[in-house]
Amino acid sequence: MNLGKYIDRRMTSLMMCNSFDKKYIDKIINIITRVNILAISEDNKKLFKKVLLHNDLKIENIIVDGENVIFLDFENSCYGPIIFDVNRILWRICKCNIYSKLWKNIVKQFHIKRTDMIIVRAFIILQCIGAINYYENLNDNDRKIYQRIYVDARYTLKKI
Repeated sequence: MNLGKYIDRRMTSLMMCNSFDKKYIDKIINIITRVNILAISEDNKKLFKKVLLHNDLKIENIIVDGENVIFLDFENSCYGPIIFDVNRILWRICKCNIYSKLWKNIVKQFHIKRTDMIIVRAFIILQCIGAINYYENLNDNDRKIYQRIYVDARYTLKKI
């Protein structure tokens, strides 16, 4: 996965979504621009370092045993920036509830610093934009299948 292409695809999706007004789009662009600047910083390079990604993080593929988090099913794994897996976990599973025990355990497992959360937040936004755009381009039958993800993405964007 290429980080630049990923961001470009998501920003193109944002422009194509019928769901956002210009003011909100400008706010998202400002957040993503800030992240591009932060990504260059030496302190933030670990979130963009290419590692083996799980690439299919969902509740069915994670076991939480006390303080331990165990990942299962690496069928879709690939190499890319760790931020891709981090944002998927925090959005799909925790619904961005920063007060949940699961959120805190995952942040601890990935050794995420408080300053890194700005970057994580931006990538959650990008993930939600992709989900909304994907949903809006589905036919009516497929929309029924993905409606929960669409609703979660809209809800998450309102919270962020």
